[in-house]
Amino acid sequence: MKKYLLSIMSTGLISSPISYVVSCNTKVNDNSDENCEENPNNDLGDSYETIKQEYLEKIKKLINIEVKKSIVNWTEQGGTIKNKFFNNNYLKKILDYKNVGRTIEKSISEVLKNNLEAKENFYYDLKQKINFNLIIDEVSKVAKDPKYSILVGGLEKNKLLSIDQNYYESKDKKSILKYYEPSDKVNKDIKYISVLENFEIKFQIFYKSKLNNSTLEIEPTFGKFNFTVTTYEALLDYINNQLKDIKYKFFIERDSIIKTSKKTGDLFEDKDVINSKYLDLFKKDNNLYKKLEEIIKPPINNGLEVKIKDDAVNDGIVDNLDSWDNEYTSKNSPPNYFNWKNDFKNIGNDDLDSNEKLYDYIFKNDKYILSVYDYIKENYSKWLDTYIEKVNYEDSETYNKEDFIKVLSKTVKYKNAPIKNLEILIDNGKFKFDVPNFILAVGYQIDDNLIDKNNTKLIYGTTENLLKGIKTFKETFGVQETSNDYKLIKFKGVFKDSTGNNLNIWDSLNEKYIDPDGNGESNEKHENWLKIVYTNILDKFNKFLSLELTDSQDPNTTLIQKEAKHIINKQGNQNIFEWKFSKKYKPYVRLLKNIGDVDVKKLDSEKRDTKGITVDGYYIPVNSFADVEFKLDFINVVFRIKEMFNSKNGKRFQSLIELGE
Repeated sequence: MKKYLLSIMSTGLISSPISYVVSCNTKVNDNSDENCEENPNNDLGDSYETIKQEYLEKIKKLINIEVKKSIVNWTEQGGTIKNKFFNNNYLKKILDYKNVGRTIEKSISEVLKNNLEAKENFYYDLKQKINFNLIIDEVSKVAKDPKYSILVGGLEKNKLLSIDQNYYESKDKKSILKYYEPSDKVNKDIKYISVLENFEIKFQIFYKSKLNNSTLEIEPTFGKFNFTVTTYEALLDYINNQLKDIKYKFFIERDSIIKTSKKTGDLFEDKDVINSKYLDLFKKDNNLYKKLEEIIKPPINNGLEVKIKDDAVNDGIVDNLDSWDNEYTSKNSPPNYFNWKNDFKNIGNDDLDSNEKLYDYIFKNDKYILSVYDYIKENYSKWLDTYIEKVNYEDSETYNKEDFIKVLSKTVKYKNAPIKNLEILIDNGKFKFDVPNFILAVGYQIDDNLIDKNNTKLIYGTTENLLKGIKTFKETFGVQETSNDYKLIKFKGVFKDSTGNNLNIWDSLNEKYIDPDGNGESNEKHENWLKIVYTNILDKFNKFLSLELTDSQDPNTTLIQKEAKHIINKQGNQNIFEWKFSKKYKPYVRLLKNIGDVDVKKLDSEKRDTKGITVDGYYIPVNSFADVEFKLDFINVVFRIKEMFNSKNGKRFQSLIELGE
């Protein structure tokens, strides 16, 4: 079969790579590719689920970016823009506003229910405010990628995305529309004020199901659309100028900078400690809180009163710190590619440097610690440059960009923190609403000095964090020296969970979930096969390696994976942990899991190494190598592995990943 295929390829009758999948017969014990049988299942590409996940992630990311950009449009001067819904006359009509000098408020569901005109006008205005047409254009660009044709091929541009109108018209109980018009005798400066509060932006993302039916994905929220329209000049000036100018004040004056308490070793505190400091920063007894109370006060005699709500005593003025907007980390830069052995050159079409010592330090032993120092020295400056470059600065009347960059350059994490529980009162409290879209810049630093390419403390702290992460990875997996130099890794898998009980990572290698067929290529079935040549199976196997196999519906698998991941995150102080085979250069192999539950005598070969995960068969077209990715907070590497993935190297039936003792 193989000779025939090679023959017709040489004549140009078919292009390479060919679409056939051929697996080596399990009865063949030599290292040739002869006597291989054709596999009827020839799908070597990404699975439907993989493509769907990637597509949805891209769409959600670009929506978030565009919605954030549109926030500048969310406070308007009434009468200057031709709104259909948010204009004075229509608001009074739709709210049936008759009592001048009093506030009226209704849920948006109540306003839109059974009112076609109101719906059309509201969604028209909403789309203008959030740049919906621009979002559609960006979604359309992604959808044109042939890779996503299985999902969106044939769908018209205007059928890719929509606003989830059903939610607002029937389920939304939080969004409140407020309107106020004072008596002329009270305040002639105010004609009207209208505010939409707690409006969660929800989209429907459309794509085709596996059965080619149209379906949709509803994302919970893309942030809150808190919109204000008014003719009150003092209010517009306060929101658009005074509040906006406060954004950088405390950052530049260093009041909103969180500092590490560590003096030696890994200088980066874990996320729980940082979150606690972040919440403390905004507590009532803190200096920043007191300064904020004063600075948010509007000018005297402009009719406005602004205060921190009583709710802030218990609820605070910020939510928990879920993530930073920008960080000094390896994830924001392209990975480093290495050959895993020093004697390998130019595997594939790429001219790669070799770094055997770094691979061995991560996956095998503790001999080459200097390789970690060398890696950090080569890469930390580009991570730092990327961090500084990616922080977006908005123009301020009081603070210039140079002052901002000076402080930013002493930090390693940055966030635009949304401030809540601030309230604006107008006309002696007759109209109240939350301060909309108020942001304060916050930073985190590990050193008071400039964090630049000459900062030895930064290099030291980064290296110590990486060493801790690698050490915790190896301890959690129970990494041991491999029995020969060409096996990827050997690990025992036993670790103690948070209650002190022993768990074993090998017990979470749920082969029935990862590869439910257990065959698919011949009549010789084996339930412990893992045919990672197929991308949908490789994806789940990669989840096992990265301790993300939490969707198998098996409680024990989920428990083990979560507990092991928690240890690496917490004890290793890592926000990132990924260990997986690349899909670009993936292994064209079938694996066999054997941790003592396979009768190898029935599997034909005296050559078979029975410990762990063995290479059980090869596929055509055969890659003579595969790429393995490894990521922590301060390492992003891809190692090109040759020996075990070449069908002519005599490694068939040997352990790719060994079971430790």
